[in-house]
Amino acid sequence: MRPYNYKYAMPVDPRVLKHDFESKGLETIPQILAMLKQVTPHDALVNPLMRRVSEALTELWFRIDTQEGVNLRDREKLLPIFKEYDRIFKKYAEHHNVAYRGVNLPRVYATILSETLDPTKEIDINDYPEQKEILENLAYGLRSWSQNKDTAIIWSMSDKGYKADKVVFTCHNPNVVLDCNSYMKSLRYKAPFDEDELICYIENPKVIKISGRRGSFWYVDVIE
Repeated sequence: MRPYNYKYAMPVDPRVLKHDFESKGLETIPQILAMLKQVTPHDALVNPLMRRVSEALTELWFRIDTQEGVNLRDREKLLPIFKEYDRIFKKYAEHHNVAYRGVNLPRVYATILSETLDPTKEIDINDYPEQKEILENLAYGLRSWSQNKDTAIIWSMSDKGYKADKVVFTCHNPNVVLDCNSYMKSLRYKAPFDEDELICYIENPKVIKISGRRGSFWYVDVIE
């Protein structure tokens, strides 16, 4: 199962970038785009280029957890690729009013939410600008989200090797670049995506609500 990706922009905390890795494979993006432009919605199932593209994208997108592929700085360079996927498989895509994403806070923030917010009380996140910015940073950009809230909860519980707050985002009216199920319905195989995955590009996230639960769980509502 692929991890979610932490945001780079607005700007990203240099302490987060310190733990980032160097991108690999960026030079293949023009070739991938050129191949995708030769695929039509009618021949995607039989066009051998589609398999080659999917294998190449696996190297860039699916293996981030092993520090392979595209890093935080360069993640949005993949946006044209996902737009081409959407063009090809759009007939199978559905409209999504919400998307979910689960993360651990990066090590540099760790348990800042649990240390500063009281989960037993109603919280006005605007009273906590630092925490609000951290959360909006994590929701920003080209990232993996899910149609399934339970999947996001599971992702938020992944073991990063350090104690961290777990955050489950709900984004209302997200900008969905690619409904990955549309790809699976057409080609009948998954890689390089997960079931119910939504590739979203959230350009201006605003946290409107946060609530806490036991076990350092935080539920955060976001709009664009």
